[in-house]
Amino acid sequence: MHRLFAGIHNVTYLSLSSPVYGDRFTRDRYHLPTFNILNRLELHLEPCFSWQFLTKMLNISPNLEYLVFAIHISYSAKLENRESEFAVGQWSQPDFVPICLLSSLKKICIQGFHAWPDEIEVVKYLLKHGEVLNMVKIYPSYFHSEEEMKLRQKLSMFPKGSRTCQIEVMKIKS
Repeated sequence: MHRLFAGIHNVTYLSLSSPVYGDRFTRDRYHLPTFNILNRLELHLEPCFSWQFLTKMLNISPNLEYLVFAIHISYSAKLENRESEFAVGQWSQPDFVPICLLSSLKKICIQGFHAWPDEIEVVKYLLKHGEVLNMVKIYPSYFHSEEEMKLRQKLSMFPKGSRTCQIEVMKIKS
């Protein structure tokens, strides 16, 4: 796996699924290279250490401009395991802010958003530290109109590192 990532470190667009690098054994054994020219990253977050994977990818992508992450969790699985770390794991803020958040990340797109506490904390962190963010688009997994409005209000109250950042909660098409 290390050789694979070392061989593709000069890409400008990368799409990954978190199980590629999600388990603790793999994370501790293999170090990912820095993706210096990566400007678009797409992550498919699934159970097992996904937030740590997101943080790792932000840290090694100093010139990232566009981030898409899709949260793939079944609604019934989350309800059955509400108190566990099954969903995407617990979010813990990185020890330092990734460079891309301070200098280059302009657009974030979040798909499959459920507005659970860990997801809200991730969005809050990205908004607070995204100093050059222009747009954050959120595609909810499933909300009623009233829930969408509450989410919009909640997100609008979060501190933003960028004065020009627009937040859009996209309506789900019936």
